[in-house]
Amino acid sequence: MTRNLRRTLAAVAAFATLIPASTAAAAAPRTAAAPQAAQPQKTAVLVFHGPVAEQQDPVSRAVDTIKQIAAGHDIDVTATTDPGTFTAAGLSAYRSVVFLSATGAALNRDQESALQGYLKAAGASSASPTPPAPRSTPPGSPV
Repeated sequence: MTRNLRRTLAAVAAFATLIPASTAAAAAPRTAAAPQAAQPQKTAVLVFHGPVAEQQDPVSRAVDTIKQIAAGHDIDVTATTDPGTFTAAGLSAYRSVVFLSATGAALNRDQESALQGYLKAAGASSASPTPPAPRSTPPGSPV
């Protein structure tokens, strides 16, 4: 399996974790006596990636695939290359953030802090296929 395909599949898999949560309400039985409730807000997902021109993998195809899957599950997808979106107010509109290849786009300290706060508030999980960084000392060695 190529690296590009693995990245695309990982992004789609991370996105797919949202689908059961967004369709559970639709599958719940409705009672005739229940009052008409306000329409629930759509689930919103932010897809962040670096400039497409700087990518060596199928970022555009991955974004299109995520949007196609989302359309069938009442999920709004916003794709951006703008790190300025990473503020507490900017991230609060999204249930999930998907990172595709971010070559050419970096977050500054304030943006990273906003992302960390968002993740902590959400009880974050990561579906990244990225392996952990190599250890500088062998396991079991004194530090």
